[in-house]
Amino acid sequence: MTMRIRRLAIADPDPWMRALEERPDWLSARLPLDARSDRVLAERAERVCARHSDRERLAAALEAANRRWGADAATLASLGALRSPDAVVVTTGQQVGALLGPLYTVYKAAGAVAHARRLQAALGRPVVPVFWAATEDHDVGEINRVRVPAPGGRRADFRLFDPVPAGRRPVGPLPVTEAMERLVAELTARELPTGACRREVLDGVVELAREHPTLGEHFCALLLRTFPGTGLVVLDPMDPELRRLGAQTMASFLERHDQVGAAVAAGMAAVAAAGHAPQVSWTPGETGLFALVEGERLMLEEREGRIMPRGRPDLVADRSEWAERVRRTPEGFSPSALLRPVLQEVLLPTLAVVLGPGELRYFAELGELFGVLGAQLPPVLPRPRLTLVDGSTRRLLERTGAGVEDLWQGWDERLAAELAVRDRVGIDARFAQFQDQLVEMHTALVAALAPLDASLAELGARNRDRILAEVAWLRSKAQHAHRQGNETLIRQYRTAAEHILPDGIPQERYYSALAYLARVGWDLGARVARCDGLTQSGLLVADLADPG
Repeated sequence: MTMRIRRLAIADPDPWMRALEERPDWLSARLPLDARSDRVLAERAERVCARHSDRERLAAALEAANRRWGADAATLASLGALRSPDAVVVTTGQQVGALLGPLYTVYKAAGAVAHARRLQAALGRPVVPVFWAATEDHDVGEINRVRVPAPGGRRADFRLFDPVPAGRRPVGPLPVTEAMERLVAELTARELPTGACRREVLDGVVELAREHPTLGEHFCALLLRTFPGTGLVVLDPMDPELRRLGAQTMASFLERHDQVGAAVAAGMAAVAAAGHAPQVSWTPGETGLFALVEGERLMLEEREGRIMPRGRPDLVADRSEWAERVRRTPEGFSPSALLRPVLQEVLLPTLAVVLGPGELRYFAELGELFGVLGAQLPPVLPRPRLTLVDGSTRRLLERTGAGVEDLWQGWDERLAAELAVRDRVGIDARFAQFQDQLVEMHTALVAALAPLDASLAELGARNRDRILAEVAWLRSKAQHAHRQGNETLIRQYRTAAEHILPDGIPQERYYSALAYLARVGWDLGARVARCDGLTQSGLLVADLADPG
């Protein structure tokens, strides 16, 4: 099954993604935007490789985990290549979510694969795609939803955990087998999601949940299954061996807390001076490092020169003592969103990072922080911004004569224009003319009555308003009759819009990846990653052929 891709002939509505393409001075001053320069990347690769000497521990830890999740020969080959002293990586990442989360999770991974493939050919050295699965995040509510399109232009919304687990616990270790079996049973009862591969995929989801009983393990196994033959490597930052590799860096976050806080504040101020609100806030006293306390993820904060987990004054200790705890038991600590990119830079020989709009916003805050910690921001590549158009949606668009661009720019406006063309009576024009004539005649009548009694002017105004209200009522009835006569067209527009911009939100941010796995099968990610043109910037659309 092939997938054709093209760039939409409209500007990206996200100002940061447009800026990444247009490269204004303020953004060039905040981010390395030369990731498409092979010369610049070749120079960076030399620097990165020179400082990454402990590759065997890194590759061994990643290989053990990826084998456990069902890595294929291509992923194992990537891990073998990573052991080479001249190998570099293209990274991306996302919070682990129920059933891979929204579609853009797949697009991030596909972007890393496609960029790595291009750069390996251009630089003549191994370039490995790595997906950082953010298992340590604790916002369960944010990753709990599974939304899929339903027949007739409707949507269905499901929850993995119901109720949501209480507390600020990392999502990765949450037990998922029973919740996944219940969710799949609910989907099956509703005969959702639709698609020729639905049963195969749902059965596989349950099978993997039994083999990999935590949300993090299940997510990583699902992601690898979705990218067969691509060489994608998945990284779980809660892996104890990886935590040990990053222990010194995390300890330095505490030991250099004052410098770290000042650097973060400077980065936020620079972004604000450019006219943009900082994406990630930093409260004075925060260290940017979380500690696991009785299973909950609590921010370490400085109070009167000492450190304690938020809300736990009974655990207060000197900064040096906490730093030593990080070195001894690094698996009990994790960085915040602002410090995580620094840890990633230390752990991996990163050539470039694939970012979406949200990450661009907070990466722009990080230049000073990287400098304080002796690192350099990696060059930035845009993640694919993709809309998938399956066979049924494509046929709807053909019937309406609308394009994907039309729906992005406002499907209701396009529909209104089409309905106006089909209005042979000319409802709006006739009523507008009638109303103008009516007001003119009514005004003349009230003026003629004025000499009889001054109060007739006020009565006449109220009378005019009542008449106009009746005219408006009749107009609405005429418009309703016209829409009823074009009910099929309206339903086609709405159904197409629900697939492409559900609730006005881009498909990639709204629908679960599960919805499209059910249509094309497990190798959805690999199909996307193989698309020519995937690495270009801007809004993209891919025609998804239905299975025969």
